[in-house]
Amino acid sequence: MSETGWIEKVNPETGNNTYINPKFLASVDAAEAIPEVNSSMAHIPTVEETAAVEARLVKDRAKQYLIDTDWYVSRKAEADIAIPVDILALRQQARLDASS
Repeated sequence: MSETGWIEKVNPETGNNTYINPKFLASVDAAEAIPEVNSSMAHIPTVEETAAVEARLVKDRAKQYLIDTDWYVSRKAEADIAIPVDILALRQQARLDASS
């Protein structure tokens, strides 16, 4: 054990040293004992599933951007303060992305 109370473990494959707080040693040792996932049982997403998830993320990000910048529109309506041109362009793109 080192001076600071940490336990040193050496990975025999890489030679890298890892220092572990003794109060977490049991969980680290337990994590190492978990068997690997049986790859025949693991679901590997198809190209179509991955594309669908990515499309959903684009829509969700676009909708969130519109929510996050709605205050510009309110400010314009209430105080007649112009919406910056870059924000207008990004909001237009976000509307397209959110509706596709």
